Amino acid sequence: MSEGALGQSREGPPRPALSRRERSCLLVVSAALALALALAPSTALYGDGIAIVEGLVRRRFAAPHPGLLPPAALIEVSTGMRPETVLRLLCAVGGALSVAGTYLALRRLGFGVEAGTFGAALVGLAPASLFFSRQIEVHSPHAGAMALAFAGVAGFSLRGTEAWRAASGIGAVVVTHATGALSVPFLLGLGHRLGRGGWSPWFRRVLLPGILGACGFVLGVSLLDFLLSPPPRLFSTPVHAALRLLVWAPGRAEDVEGPIAFVLEALLLPSGLLSILGTAGLLRGLHRRERWALPLTLWVLVYAALGAKWKFVEEGGYLLPVYPALAVGAASLAESPAEGGAPPLRTRGLRTALLVVALCLQGWHGVARGLLPSLGPEPFAWVEAARLGTGERGWFVSVNAVNLSLARRYTGLSVATPAWFFAEPPETREVLLRRFAEPLVARSGGEAVWIDQDGPPGAADRATWERFLDLVRKGASLEPATREPFRAWRVLPRR
Repeated sequence: MSEGALGQSREGPPRPALSRRERSCLLVVSAALALALALAPSTALYGDGIAIVEGLVRRRFAAPHPGLLPPAALIEVSTGMRPETVLRLLCAVGGALSVAGTYLALRRLGFGVEAGTFGAALVGLAPASLFFSRQIEVHSPHAGAMALAFAGVAGFSLRGTEAWRAASGIGAVVVTHATGALSVPFLLGLGHRLGRGGWSPWFRRVLLPGILGACGFVLGVSLLDFLLSPPPRLFSTPVHAALRLLVWAPGRAEDVEGPIAFVLEALLLPSGLLSILGTAGLLRGLHRRERWALPLTLWVLVYAALGAKWKFVEEGGYLLPVYPALAVGAASLAESPAEGGAPPLRTRGLRTALLVVALCLQGWHGVARGLLPSLGPEPFAWVEAARLGTGERGWFVSVNAVNLSLARRYTGLSVATPAWFFAEPPETREVLLRRFAEPLVARSGGEAVWIDQDGPPGAADRATWERFLDLVRKGASLEPATREPFRAWRVLPRR
């Protein structure tokens, strides 16, 4: 798609809308994708997943990312579905919307059906997309909101209609994630570069309604959280929670050695060919002076730079919002030569073959990295196994945060953890571990005590965990009590 084509769109009549058949196909494919993602087996709880489930159960909505919980609560109350099922469904819908919104944006930017399908498919098959669409996390709904906002901005800029869609999308972007506001300047910059007139229509018809809507939503969530919280009530807002997150979390998220390691772990591996082809297309667009190239390139660079500074890796979740920008670059390479596509794609047959090969490679990488590693037992299967394996009586000791939260929330077990002592100096830690283990052994003579076999992931913490188990073994035996996927030891006093 050349600058001349965009120039004609600016001066000429608005682009025709999608045909009825194309809209119907997009709706059917999106619904089928959402259903498949919702039903696919998954470990389900990644990162903040258990906190999100507990926030929904306890009706605590003043979270750093407030956009997910209120609609989830409404669906739960209306349908009677389990909280975790509702959240899985909404995250799957977010994944489907990220694909559909990207396709819609590409078509509104003037790309053909083939190039639009290619760009959207690269997004949907990316490992991070497949992973987070099947987890209870905020990244997938945020990515879906971002893609719809992108499509709304593209539609308003090139057609001058439906400003409410762009405004609604920007409002949704702001409330679905604490970092969502960072994308707004780049969305507005893209719209201004592509559209008619100056900045005034964007501030008056898009930015102002979107921000006011987001502020109203945040205020409503804050009041709802205050009214539903038990006394003594404290007024808290998602803004407070988001600021605490953005002040505390940077640099503490994950240990990555330098910007190159961050780009590899947070962008290249989680997105696969999307980042490679997207970056090449954006650089080519800058060289050809495409109007979309500068704001989209800056958008990707700023997100990547902030992510590297803050060390937000999380399987690439924090860079999901820029996938539509990368899809534009990839789609620009996939266009036919007449529309400004890449020079190697000279003939239709060769172009189609290369695009199919690229999608097959992306699909293989997506399944291998984003799908298969997260096909483990669902955590709620662990809950059922734990109930049957323990009879829901006694104490459950673990350093696995997810298992502890599941046991506390969904079983009748009392829970305890020595994880609080792991960060203490060695001499203090040894004393605290001993004080924790000895009463535990004494308690096992009169009631059931179960120790989780899922230890901590870090090597240093594993050494401390093994030391704790050694202290328990001095006064008791550890008998395996496994009922997959629940794996534990029963503490039995020595006779």
